[in-house]
Amino acid sequence: MPLHIKASDQAGIQGNAIFDPVGTNEYIKAAFIHDHWKSNIPIPVPYRFLGTEVDFAKAGIIIEIQFSNYPFLLNNTLRSELFFKAKTEFVGYPTNLVMLVTKALMFPASNSTLYYEQAVNQLTALTKYQVFDVPIRLVGLFEQQNTIVPIPEESAFLGQKKHQLAKIANLYF
Repeated sequence: MPLHIKASDQAGIQGNAIFDPVGTNEYIKAAFIHDHWKSNIPIPVPYRFLGTEVDFAKAGIIIEIQFSNYPFLLNNTLRSELFFKAKTEFVGYPTNLVMLVTKALMFPASNSTLYYEQAVNQLTALTKYQVFDVPIRLVGLFEQQNTIVPIPEESAFLGQKKHQLAKIANLYF
């Protein structure tokens, strides 16, 4: 998978290369749709107070791409717990598993965005006290350290350079 980066526009780090969630989301969405996942599935009306849609669903699995601010992790996990306990159906199947995808701390990013390492700490603490019954799989995006594997072409999207991601970490809760 290519690593999408962009120039920061945040004060203090303007112009520095940071993780690009928009480019990464577009790539992930295209890959999942290619593999017949449904995207942007509306949340049933009784639960819309928790948001308007889930990112992806297929055969009882919900996938949430979590590149936004770290507090949204709890919203995504708690609403997934509700969907699991209520047997809420997405694309014709009751919710049986939630997968959360986030980036590793090794990628510079905008302030207050969630990192994989934070998600591990939060989910570990919550799991210790059996907050969740829904099976959760946490997927972290990492780049192999001390190597650079550039792809020579420029991305058509925002002119960002692409680099290959070499590692994906998984944890089950």
